[in-house]
Amino acid sequence: MMDKTNLQIGISETLISTAAVGIMFSLFSCQPLIIVGTTGPVLLFDEALFKFAQSNDLEFLPMRIWIAFWMLVVSLVVVGVEGSVFVKKFTLFTTEIFSSLVSVLFVFESLSKLATVFGSHRLLADYCNDNLYAESLSLLNISLPGEKLPNYTINYTPESLSAPRNQPNTAYLSMLLMFGTFFIANYLRQFRNSKFLSRRVRRMLGDFGVPIAILLMVGLDQLMPMVYTQRLQVPSGLTPSNSTHRGWFISPLGLHQPVSWLTIVGALPASMLIFIVIYMETMVCQLIMAKPERNLRKGTGFHWDIVLLSVLNLCSSLVGAPWMCAATIRSVSHAAALSVLSTTYAPGENPRVIGVHEQRLSTLVVSILIGLSVVLSFVLKQIPIAVIFGIFMYMGISSMTGVQLLERCVLFLMPVKHHPEEVYVKRVRTWRMHLFTLIQLVCLGFLLAIKFTPAAIGFPFFLALLVPLRLYVLPKLFTTKEIAALDGGKEVDDEDDADFYEEAHQMPSAMSVGNFQTNFSMSSFRMDGSSHAKA
Repeated sequence: MMDKTNLQIGISETLISTAAVGIMFSLFSCQPLIIVGTTGPVLLFDEALFKFAQSNDLEFLPMRIWIAFWMLVVSLVVVGVEGSVFVKKFTLFTTEIFSSLVSVLFVFESLSKLATVFGSHRLLADYCNDNLYAESLSLLNISLPGEKLPNYTINYTPESLSAPRNQPNTAYLSMLLMFGTFFIANYLRQFRNSKFLSRRVRRMLGDFGVPIAILLMVGLDQLMPMVYTQRLQVPSGLTPSNSTHRGWFISPLGLHQPVSWLTIVGALPASMLIFIVIYMETMVCQLIMAKPERNLRKGTGFHWDIVLLSVLNLCSSLVGAPWMCAATIRSVSHAAALSVLSTTYAPGENPRVIGVHEQRLSTLVVSILIGLSVVLSFVLKQIPIAVIFGIFMYMGISSMTGVQLLERCVLFLMPVKHHPEEVYVKRVRTWRMHLFTLIQLVCLGFLLAIKFTPAAIGFPFFLALLVPLRLYVLPKLFTTKEIAALDGGKEVDDEDDADFYEEAHQMPSAMSVGNFQTNFSMSSFRMDGSSHAKA
């Protein structure tokens, strides 16, 4: 986020906002099991918004305030018409394209950063100076008649460069740190379904795979202090990331130039775009948390929680912090940690969930600890950027787990006799299945192309267009049974312990049009979040 916004939004703002919004959400939300934070789609919108502001000579941070203000107005209107029920229109067709888009962009950003490192620290046959900068100096308009040009050696450090360049072994070490972080975290995630050690130990190693990978790679980096690696830029204490440009309060009227009325009015369409992203992320997360298998006894708050997030995001905008929404993977992990499993079950079967400790304390404590990490800036400064992008690659690859679209892509290269025993294979002819996959890939490619154009800020609008495409166009190309098989879920293997990334893709499959069934009544959609379960 620092690089994408030129330090206008950095680590300090992200940590403080995540802590403050998390504390308020844990205290006042109807579903406190949900963990809120920054997510990939929201950051993608912020990146596109920053580029739009730069190209149109607009102030980025004040414009975000007006977008957040209009987003609050939009959320109140949506709540007033009980718009939360429209989440059933987001079927597996749409959510899988959305998930694949985020996964591909995460992997692309990681590899792009590594390519940048190789470009700044080129692989040379020999280094004559380990502090050499890639800079060309020219002597212009110099006349030395009758004199011999002396031989001078000048050590020059250009002021425009904030970090060394052409450092030996930097590219190699950065590549090692990034891929090492990814492989360790990914291996420990897969280790949870192995046959080694006890079930509890395997789950613990899988759940803490990312922190373990970070610690190991940071330790490896510390063992080679002579090799330069770029690290996180974290200001000390409660200082903004770019204190020369901004303070902790962002005036909605402008920082260095007044905000025009055209900018205020123009923020309304942008607010609708970001609301689509936050609405989709939050509502799908709410549905996943309300799965009947969890046996929750308290109600949900589909309407109130989206309004609360809009209010908190407006407050975040006033301090120049990123917007927050429900983080599905973290929420599923949180709910799994609080689940009470049965102690009696048949051999070979997984224990079933008999209940969840529904409380607000754990979310509150986690948010407070995130806020306290601001004072540990000296520790955060030791983390190489390559390790962070290794985590991004892990998030991108892991998010592909359980995505039916990507599984069907593999079938293009596989003989029919080796196709898996899935519903979409058994009930749909092969060429029809491939046609459905190609339609999704074309939509995914279109969204990726939009991301790299000046129209990138409108990607939520094009994402929303997938809904009418699914509801009104696909039924003309496929039969009802084919759509039910292709746009529905697949059975989960009870022998394996499904990880949180796979579970995050299971709930939307139940949202097929005309077959949207849940175990909670319309009373669960009220703002009071009253209980719908048996007392």
